[in-house]
Amino acid sequence: MQRRQKMKSFTQNMTRFFLLCIFFCALVNSCGLDTFYSLEPPVTVIHTSHFDTADATQRYVAFNTNDGANKQLQGFSYLGTAVYYKIYANYNTMNSFNTSVSAVNNSTNYNTAAERLVSAGYKQLRVSSGGRTPLVPPDAGSNSQRVEIRLTDYNAFNAAQVDPNYSPYVTIGGNSVGHPLRDAGNGNLRFDFGRTRRNEVVYAKPIGSDEDFVDGSFSSEYDNTYFVNLYAVAIGRDTTYTTYYSNVLHLGVIPINASSEVN
Repeated sequence: MQRRQKMKSFTQNMTRFFLLCIFFCALVNSCGLDTFYSLEPPVTVIHTSHFDTADATQRYVAFNTNDGANKQLQGFSYLGTAVYYKIYANYNTMNSFNTSVSAVNNSTNYNTAAERLVSAGYKQLRVSSGGRTPLVPPDAGSNSQRVEIRLTDYNAFNAAQVDPNYSPYVTIGGNSVGHPLRDAGNGNLRFDFGRTRRNEVVYAKPIGSDEDFVDGSFSSEYDNTYFVNLYAVAIGRDTTYTTYYSNVLHLGVIPINASSEVN
């Protein structure tokens, strides 16, 4: 008799256990599990510039996007590749920030490096043709696009003959999408800070209130020289409009001597 009761109790407990399992599975299926999307970052710098690049003709950056896998993500809108920038007066301040970004730019901290750029006030590079956010939308027919950016003009002001290779430009896949512009309030601000006397609005030097500028004392070796720090990052959104970022790619630094009209 006692044995029969134990068997009955065991059977009842197992029945309750299985019913709880079924209930739990139904609850999970009805609520759904959160999905995390991992974007592939741009990984190839073709040409870079450094804070001490002396040859002005080499002060440009070029890189390849990495769109193939990102375009295949299901239930996700891959927006493309953005180029973020910030202007610094002091390169030591800039280098310290780059070190902090590099420390979290790895496979275990997705979004962290890009979010650090955004929280530090980095802005997306704009172009004169307008309407490009992010700068490089995905190309349906290509898994990778070459992007080339030159911020400043190495031609003499109003020169009779202009070399387009040394004019400010942004090209995607070899095609021009206009010249680069700052994102600092005025819609037409350019990066030729040495030409302020030519046009105090268009070529305005960065000031402390500009959101794309980190003010401070100029580096002693580079008096009156500004440094533009550039990163590339893949961006997308899920169905809830949550923004996702890839790891970041440091493109380089473009020095701009505000004492010279040609850079």
